[in-house]
Amino acid sequence: MIEESRNESSNDDIVKRLDRIESTQIAVENRLPSIIKNLYKNGFSTSNKAKTLSSWQALLSYFIRRQAIVVVISVFSGFIALSSLYFTYRANELVVIQNDLIKSQNNRIEQQTYLQEAERRSSLIFLLGNILDKIDEEVKIDQSRNLSPQLIGNIISLSSRLRPYKFLEADSLISKEVSPERGQLFVSLINSELSEATYKKIFMNCDFSYALIENVNVNIDMDYVNLSNSYIVRSRFNSISLRNSNFENSLLIDNTFYGCDLRYSKLTADTIHSEFDGSFLDRAIIDPYGFFRKGNLTLSNQILSKSYRIDSLWENPKVKFLSKNIDYNYEDYQACEKIVTEIIFSSDMYKELHKFYADKQTKVVLLSLQSPENFIDTPFPSPDTLIWEYAFHESNYYRANMSRVSSIDFESKTGKLIVYDIENDTSIEGDYDKAIYNRYVELCILRSAENH
Repeated sequence: MIEESRNESSNDDIVKRLDRIESTQIAVENRLPSIIKNLYKNGFSTSNKAKTLSSWQALLSYFIRRQAIVVVISVFSGFIALSSLYFTYRANELVVIQNDLIKSQNNRIEQQTYLQEAERRSSLIFLLGNILDKIDEEVKIDQSRNLSPQLIGNIISLSSRLRPYKFLEADSLISKEVSPERGQLFVSLINSELSEATYKKIFMNCDFSYALIENVNVNIDMDYVNLSNSYIVRSRFNSISLRNSNFENSLLIDNTFYGCDLRYSKLTADTIHSEFDGSFLDRAIIDPYGFFRKGNLTLSNQILSKSYRIDSLWENPKVKFLSKNIDYNYEDYQACEKIVTEIIFSSDMYKELHKFYADKQTKVVLLSLQSPENFIDTPFPSPDTLIWEYAFHESNYYRANMSRVSSIDFESKTGKLIVYDIENDTSIEGDYDKAIYNRYVELCILRSAENH
């Protein structure tokens, strides 16, 4: 009896131990099918709470492990992505730095190239000094201050060798090539007080283009001088002859051309605060906006309006519209026209001139301006009191479709004036914006011959 009781107790212990082992195995199960099977078998059992708890514990552990793995993988992947992004950013940053270094190196190479060129050309300064010494020697011997043909030839040759270049200014290359040496040669010749014949030979043949000229007073004639693409600042040209001179594409800042003869010259320069008071500009070629620009002292009514007027036209049969004809933007061109209009209509000379045509039915177009009020009978003085000046610009602002039926040519010792009779005004009254543009004209500035 006692033995049987012991056996039963031993069996119960074994069963309990097996249940605990099984519960432990159920709890540590990590395969989802087995977990689901155990949960189905033991999850809702009330007889064996240990197995039930182990089944739910296994399911919970499974999901926790899965989520942990996902989190770890996500964190690791994010770290790898951020690392890749960082290294990509650093690589791009290094590429940018490398490009900047290459650009800086290229700039330095370019600067070095220009500096080497500048150094080579600056060696010509010694030759310039020798020529200036020879000029001093010859003018001491020749009281008429004439230079020998050989020395004049050397001066002409030197001017062509002193080519323009860029140099460093404030640790960067200047934007435009200039030749300070040509400017130095120019100033030295001006101050040498040579004979008129010598100056004529020099200025007709020397190349002073791209010269850098500052603070110079010029009192000698320089017909045919080539100062194209030059940089001329704060200089004064006093009552000298500059006929057929070339200032093409030059920059003229704060200069005075007082009483100069600039007839037939090329003034397609950018003139900033430069005065031309009393100068002759017959047949000179100008850049309209560069010459008549806001802030240019040339535009003073006290200077121009008393001597100049615009009232002559030419006809070109080609039809050209505004958008294809203007080289500058419309606002600049419009402002330029406004300034010139103010000069003309404020002129006392304009107001006092008598009308050329008494018949109000016969029209002569006055100006190619936008205002329809400018279609008036044109007053002309006697042709003998007029002389051609430079062409201002070409335009086709006409508000009407008009045709020329005849022309009258007035020739005199002071020039030639052409007047067109106009008829067939087909513009609609009050509707000028819709009228046809088919006239192409060139405005000419005329000046009274009495001012010569």
